[in-house]
Amino acid sequence: SGKDSSLNLSKIPSGIIFVGYSLEKLISFMDSLTFGETGYACVISQQGYFLYYPQKEFVKDHLNIDSITTLRQDALREKMVDQKGREKKRTEEQIANGEILKKVVCKAASGESGTVDYLSIITAQDSKLSYMPLDNTEWSLLSITLDSEFDSVSEDAVKKMIVLIVWILLFCCVAVAILTWKTRFEWFGAATVVIFCAIGI
Repeated sequence: SGKDSSLNLSKIPSGIIFVGYSLEKLISFMDSLTFGETGYACVISQQGYFLYYPQKEFVKDHLNIDSITTLRQDALREKMVDQKGREKKRTEEQIANGEILKKVVCKAASGESGTVDYLSIITAQDSKLSYMPLDNTEWSLLSITLDSEFDSVSEDAVKKMIVLIVWILLFCCVAVAILTWKTRFEWFGAATVVIFCAIGI
């Protein structure tokens, strides 16, 4: 009927908005962060895949943090066969900390944040593992800083992490605004903000 036709027409979307994140800008931004002298950070997807990691092949080869950790744990178990005493105990701790890393990834993916003591499964150094979700995305930020450097991590790194979150939030807000605003002036204002963000102003 005519009534049904009007109802169907009202459900047809008036437009589609697409918001993209530049991975090149994300990489450049992450490269600028400092976590002490030797600390580093990575960005992972909700499924555990690397979107950013200092070793670029981790991203290029589409590696998963869970599978990498499991492979490293298996290698440590093989190594532990020939170890004794304190050295063997240290390796056992590394293997156990691999499970801590997996749990932290799950916590960040579920929206939690925090910092835990962590014995690096790669370097066997005592560290602090910090984790947080990136709002309005399915991404998580992890950072590892040596205990000896943790207290000296600059406030500048913290500020830059906040800027990253604000940058992502801004794009999401602009997307919502474009979907809800209807006048040409409002559209022009939203588009201007997007352009300024894109060129880094």
